[in-house]
Amino acid sequence: MLTEINAGLAAPPTAINNAPNNTLAWHPARAFGSWVNEGLIHVAPVTLLGKVGKVYAAPFRLEDGSIVAVELGWAGNQLNGITLPETVKSLEGVLIPARKPSYFTPDNHPPNNWYWLDPIALAQNAGLNSAKAAPLILRLTQSPEGLTARPAKPDIPDNHLQYAFTWFGLAMAWAVISFLALRKSQE
Repeated sequence: MLTEINAGLAAPPTAINNAPNNTLAWHPARAFGSWVNEGLIHVAPVTLLGKVGKVYAAPFRLEDGSIVAVELGWAGNQLNGITLPETVKSLEGVLIPARKPSYFTPDNHPPNNWYWLDPIALAQNAGLNSAKAAPLILRLTQSPEGLTARPAKPDIPDNHLQYAFTWFGLAMAWAVISFLALRKSQE
């Protein structure tokens, strides 16, 4: 999975005029369309660099009429609101999978209580056809003023070497204990 993510992030940006599919997950993209201003939401609580805040998101209507959820960025709880620039016709970011973070994450209760970014619910909340919602989220690389862009690459630990040392160490300890127990039983 790490190899696929790294390869996707290293790819050149893909221009999207219609709903991107899951094959473009973790790829840089440039979306062409316009904002749907009625759909601005915030997802909370979200931590970034040890601080608690909110992630702001809004639907973006692509040129073919499909909808992509756009993660605008993170802000501490002191930010009261943001305004989307009306003149924007294209956005750049990374397409990330849209999925519930874990079993323990509560369900969303639109319009005000969002705990994770769900593109279908975001489209429904904005009064749009949820069948036209893309399965991916566009995480902006340059956030609007007042927001901080979240990293494009997920923080997935790569602990394979640590696991190998742990298991080989446990196997070695078991072998030594077994050898000593066998030797003591023969005395």
